[in-house]
Amino acid sequence: MSKTTINDAIITVLKANGKSMSADAILKSITDKGLYAFKTSTPSTVVRAQLRRHARNLNLANSSNTKLYQIHEDSTYSLI
Repeated sequence: MSKTTINDAIITVLKANGKSMSADAILKSITDKGLYAFKTSTPSTVVRAQLRRHARNLNLANSSNTKLYQIHEDSTYSLI
């Protein structure tokens, strides 16, 4: 059985919603649906970090080569 990653949970939420969402709304949906068990007192930081690391239009020092999300001008995210 494979372990669900934070990105798996984010992708599930964005697919189900069908439109762009804020990081806070994504986190709320993940926790409401029990999609991922966070082992931190600051899950919002973890979600934002993953969204930004995998955003197509952000080039950060710790960016991933795997781009999964698009960040919009209103600071919402959608799937690529």
